[in-house]
Amino acid sequence: MNLSHILAPIFACILAGFVFGRWRNWKPDLWVAAVCDLFMPALVFDALLTAGISLADMAVTSAAAAVVILLLTALCFIARPAFGAPVRVFALPVIFMNSGFLGIPLMDLAFGPEAVGHVVVYDQVQSLFMFTLGIWIAGERGLSAQGTFKLVIREPLVCAILAAGALKLAHVSVPESVLRPIHFLGSATPPLALVALGLRLAETPTRLVTDPRSLKNLALILILRFAGGIACGYAAVTLLSLTGLPRQVVLIASALPAAVFSYVLAERYGAEPDQAAAAVVISTAVSLPLLPFLLRLE
Repeated sequence: MNLSHILAPIFACILAGFVFGRWRNWKPDLWVAAVCDLFMPALVFDALLTAGISLADMAVTSAAAAVVILLLTALCFIARPAFGAPVRVFALPVIFMNSGFLGIPLMDLAFGPEAVGHVVVYDQVQSLFMFTLGIWIAGERGLSAQGTFKLVIREPLVCAILAAGALKLAHVSVPESVLRPIHFLGSATPPLALVALGLRLAETPTRLVTDPRSLKNLALILILRFAGGIACGYAAVTLLSLTGLPRQVVLIASALPAAVFSYVLAERYGAEPDQAAAAVVISTAVSLPLLPFLLRLE
């Protein structure tokens, strides 16, 4: 398996965003809004309806993903004193991993279509948490439960998850003529999100990679993302007695680099987007030598 074939397009899109951000002075705001409000909901709706695994397997993988995310959230609150900053400043790239843009092609190449079904479910559960728990964390500054709920319920992605879940449970078949344009829209999500990430990096101040405190925080984020992800993954599969392919998928997905959408959410809600963008890029680069090890987790 040639991992560079998976990672090269990711870095190419980020680089394109960085170049156009510097050259044309493009801003990430409109790109982030388009991804959050249109393209990502289409991707999630299509992926949930076409995931090729049974409801029983879907339930087990969903439960494991939920356990991992909740454990990582608890870990962030425990680690808060080490950062000397609010949880909203560092938690998003720790809690949310790149189980979609990186995880799906990785599982396809390593284990085949059945593994893809499991990682798609894992990724969609993460998306649900990202646009509920993630919004609560990112908007931690004085947001009440009612205020958080209003933000969450207005998110098109949450509506897409609820709609797809209802159709799946009701065994309603969506016509191909409807799914095809939705799939077409959704397929644009990964490159658009990565370009937005590059645009943010073009605006990132150099102090982020020269200031000792910023470097310390980035190092802590990487440690929690990889080591914490592996530990929480093992805790989840042990708690739920997962074996075989579902166990491998959960372990590997839990230890992948920071999700591109951890930056997108930080940008949308003003939760230190510069740091989140740097964490996504650095963790993705660091994952290159780590992936062969991660693929051996069982």
